Amino acid sequence: MWAPASSSSLLRGRRWETAAGSTLVELLISMAIGLFILAGLIGVLRANSSSSRANDQASELVSNGGKALNTLKQDIRQAGFRGRTWGEPEISVGWVGPATGCAGAEPGASAGAFASNIRQGVWGANNGNPFSANCIPPGQYVPGTDVLVIRYLSTMATPVPVADTLYLRSSYGRGELFRGATEPTDAPDATAATDFAVRIHVYHVRPYTRSADENPRSPALVRSSLQSDGTMRTELVTGGIEQFQVQYGRLGFDANTQYVDTLAGDSSTPTPTEWDDVHSMRIWLLARSSTAESGYLNSAHKETPVRSQVSSNPLGGPGEARVGGAPYVMGDRTVQASNDGYHRQLFSSVVQLRN
Repeated sequence: MWAPASSSSLLRGRRWETAAGSTLVELLISMAIGLFILAGLIGVLRANSSSSRANDQASELVSNGGKALNTLKQDIRQAGFRGRTWGEPEISVGWVGPATGCAGAEPGASAGAFASNIRQGVWGANNGNPFSANCIPPGQYVPGTDVLVIRYLSTMATPVPVADTLYLRSSYGRGELFRGATEPTDAPDATAATDFAVRIHVYHVRPYTRSADENPRSPALVRSSLQSDGTMRTELVTGGIEQFQVQYGRLGFDANTQYVDTLAGDSSTPTPTEWDDVHSMRIWLLARSSTAESGYLNSAHKETPVRSQVSSNPLGGPGEARVGGAPYVMGDRTVQASNDGYHRQLFSSVVQLRN
């Protein structure tokens, strides 16, 4: 027989419904709080990721720019070293210079004349490639960058000359160039002289680092080095260098140093030129990151002379039109960096020639 529910049973049912409703609301609130916390964590992770990428970019710039600058400084400090010889280097009887390699722009200039011109410790071309016909093909040169030639002797004497290599037999009285293992009969007496191998480096900027087919391309500082057979071979100094500028310091009539972008005289000129008077050099290197960062904006920066220069670069919003970036003053050139998402850093230094 059916009997109506007691008041206590109805009360317990209502309490269960109320408890169930409260749990659902609490669940929704908990989910909302969890989603809010998750969104915050995602924001922190994105910020940390962006900061990590920026740190990686900065580390890459410092590494590449520092390596390039240190390599140049070490070479420049050795420029003009002739072993024991302070006089004019002589050419031995029967000298046969290398047939291939870099050659000057003067009429009649040859690879042999370029290689033997060690009296010229430094030489440079301003914003152009004078060796496009021989050792720096146009496809391996970035237009508007400088080319620097550095010549000196190895600091380590050679006990036994080898074939084809260029040497200077150096004594306190004279120094004479010869090539290969056959010693010239008119060279200084071997008992009073020492043989030093000739070192020649030609620095320039190449539009790619490893291969012309790399994508994206990353410019690099490279050098063509004199090999044992007399030819010039391209060597990578470091990637991520897109601009290279040099100025040369000489004493003016007022006894003050004046820096100029170029001087009179060809790279193969064997007689004294204005290049013999260079005693210091200014160097500028513009380093660029290997990859672009979306939304990165290169804004104006303050120049720090002599040492490294760092631009201030706040982030730009995605999709913004960014036409012009921070200008970098490098010798006679002002490089207007485009806002293409690449980080950049400018390095500069003054180097004294020791020889």
